[in-house]
Amino acid sequence: MGALPNPLLEEFEQFEIMQWITAGVNLLPEIDTTEQIKYLEIIDGKVKLPTNFKKVYGVFKVDREPTQEECTDLGLEAPVTEYPEDSKIEIYVKILLDTPYFQEAYIPLKYVGDLSFLCTGCPNINSCSEEFTIRDNYLYTSFESGAICLHYAGLQCNSEGDIILPDSQVLSEYLQKYVLKKAYEVKMYSKEENSLNLYQLYRTEADILFRRARGEMFAHRTNADSVRTAAFGSYLNLLARYNNVTFR
Repeated sequence: MGALPNPLLEEFEQFEIMQWITAGVNLLPEIDTTEQIKYLEIIDGKVKLPTNFKKVYGVFKVDREPTQEECTDLGLEAPVTEYPEDSKIEIYVKILLDTPYFQEAYIPLKYVGDLSFLCTGCPNINSCSEEFTIRDNYLYTSFESGAICLHYAGLQCNSEGDIILPDSQVLSEYLQKYVLKKAYEVKMYSKEENSLNLYQLYRTEADILFRRARGEMFAHRTNADSVRTAAFGSYLNLLARYNNVTFR
């Protein structure tokens, strides 16, 4: 599998390409996720979503930090500013959601927008007067500043925070073509010569590979023996420098 042209790599930001990869993976509902919590600061009414974000379990405005007694109930030595390490996250989530502190201080926000971002039973469908929406990899709120708790389904990561994907050549090729499609979509709108033809080419190839990858993911659900840190062969030249995916 060929790598992307070097001039293309130099033209786009690292985070932008990582977001395209994540968006391509998110189109495959068969990719396994884990339950995660992140505390985010709202600045000017918005915050960038985590790179591994897939769907919302719940978004809550944090009205106040826990008292020392409430920290003890949560098994914490001090108020939370980051979610616990991966090995403890599921236990932490279950403890947090069952505490009086959560019921009192975490105010669910009302979601406005595409419901495909919400998990089944999400509390944000009918909630308080404060609102949020998700668009272009950002979470926007009806208030300008504050803290929120994002309880979400995220793509699986290893201990270094690298995204873990099934070991699949079809999936690798699909993601490569998806990234090329997104890159030439941007270039097309800038009216760059031949960008429309290349966009149409990579869109067609990505669509074909998407159907193959989705079928393969459905037939072979991810398990502990069939995953490895995302490695895309000669795709190394595209993403080796990015912090959120490890290549070998």
